[in-house]
Amino acid sequence: FSQTKKIEEKFSSYLPRSETTLIRQGALEKPSEEYSHLTKIAEQARKDTGGLFDLRYGEEPDFGGILKGYALDRAVELLKKHEIENALFNFGGQIFAVGASSPQTGYWEVQLDIGTNSPKKIKLKNESISASNLTERGMHIVAPKSGQRVPWKRLVYVIDSSATKA
Repeated sequence: FSQTKKIEEKFSSYLPRSETTLIRQGALEKPSEEYSHLTKIAEQARKDTGGLFDLRYGEEPDFGGILKGYALDRAVELLKKHEIENALFNFGGQIFAVGASSPQTGYWEVQLDIGTNSPKKIKLKNESISASNLTERGMHIVAPKSGQRVPWKRLVYVIDSSATKA
């Protein structure tokens, strides 16, 4: 998990010595290859969603919306490199299911709190799920076109084979 910490230290917008912060302050002229790669991922996400998922903060990206998933993908790569076939990661609400919980089921089952007495059950295999709802974090989703916080009280989740994309 030291790799995950390194990713956060390098790209978090909240850390004063991160590459992201230094670029914003003009203290670093040439971004690293990894920073450029994350920028391309962020730009592709903006294009794919018609601007609804926009990680730009002024002219520079804020990788907060994809950084956890990016770190999760790196952790999964490390597992696979060590030939670990079945694991379940939970990075603060974003989950990646590698393989299955058992050969009998063929998948991992996770539960999402949807604000009712019955959680939503989701089956995953070699996939990541990222969820956001207002019951845990309050009104934190912003509509990029209006700049206003989204007031709905629903769960929003994305499943993808890439945690970065989810």
